Amino acid sequence: MLKAAAMLVLAAATAAPAPTSSPAPLREIGRVRSRTLCATLRENIAPTLLKVMEADVKIAAGANAFASMSNHQIMHDRGRMQFDRMALGNAVMGLARSIIEAERLLEDKHRFPAAPSTDDERDAAAMKSQIEAVLAQQKAALNVMSGVYETELMGQMQKDLPDTIKDATAQTESHPRFADTDDGVSYLGRTGLAAASPPPKSPPSMGPTHALIGATIYGGSASSLVASSKRIEGVESLAAAAVMNAAADCRRTPAPVPSPSALP
Repeated sequence: MLKAAAMLVLAAATAAPAPTSSPAPLREIGRVRSRTLCATLRENIAPTLLKVMEADVKIAAGANAFASMSNHQIMHDRGRMQFDRMALGNAVMGLARSIIEAERLLEDKHRFPAAPSTDDERDAAAMKSQIEAVLAQQKAALNVMSGVYETELMGQMQKDLPDTIKDATAQTESHPRFADTDDGVSYLGRTGLAAASPPPKSPPSMGPTHALIGATIYGGSASSLVASSKRIEGVESLAAAAVMNAAADCRRTPAPVPSPSALP
């Protein structure tokens, strides 16, 4: 639905009539929007929606990476886990970038005044608020993804430290060490965040592997992102409806004024 809203905004921009020497005044239909609001839709709202859609794709990529990590942890496959971590990192960076760029487009104080005084300014503020609600949900998904990814990076760094440095820094049991991660594939397991029961060291003999995804911390993270995507979809539908209504108004053009000679 967001894609349809963005395309409608762009269509409204291209459908606008070319200016004439004596343009007819904009009139209320239901209503025709001001040129300022239509420009805001075209130059700020539509690009923001595209960034929001990019973010949705990255969240889906994060969920896929978590599901793959869960499978490969169960299968005890170190090599593929490393590729999974790279995929997760790319998703985290891409999601953060899309959110930052979307917020930048909404920071335009000229397009979105702090104290809106006209109907169109209030409509722009309302659309901004609805999109910000979507971004808030996407940030929550980013927190899930980045939290796991950063923990994995911490584990990798501690594993790669020379033994002498690891011995010097491991002063208490409250600070988990990662020296023995060669026996496993999950750094999260060393932090106490993994599932209570350890994953099997060989492929399960019953049922497909994906049936055991929920048994790992990565599977739980994948499920969390899927649930987040459902919530985001609901908030996006509200924002898209408001944008599509405003864009439809921008496509309306004033009825031509008949010349005196054409009057009966």
